[in-house]
Amino acid sequence: MAFLSTQVIFREVAVNSSYKTGAGTALSKLGVADLGLATLNDMRENAGMIASLNRNIPLIADADTGFGGEKSHCMASKAFAYLVQKAH
Repeated sequence: MAFLSTQVIFREVAVNSSYKTGAGTALSKLGVADLGLATLNDMRENAGMIASLNRNIPLIADADTGFGGEKSHCMASKAFAYLVQKAH
């Protein structure tokens, strides 16, 4: 559902940037409110899906809480950095 609605918005509306939220990811991927159930993989996959719709539209992707301590923050940063490299 999220893919279709985002795709329609990107096609029908003059969008010059986009923002992926943790709450939006929880609702669209898991069908639940943002209760901290979304994982790093959920966030990364949703950001990748949105970014792939139009590579010319910049995406700000909320990494949510960072998913733990320093090590987890590094893993989250690397996961999102990979998406940036993949986009170029």
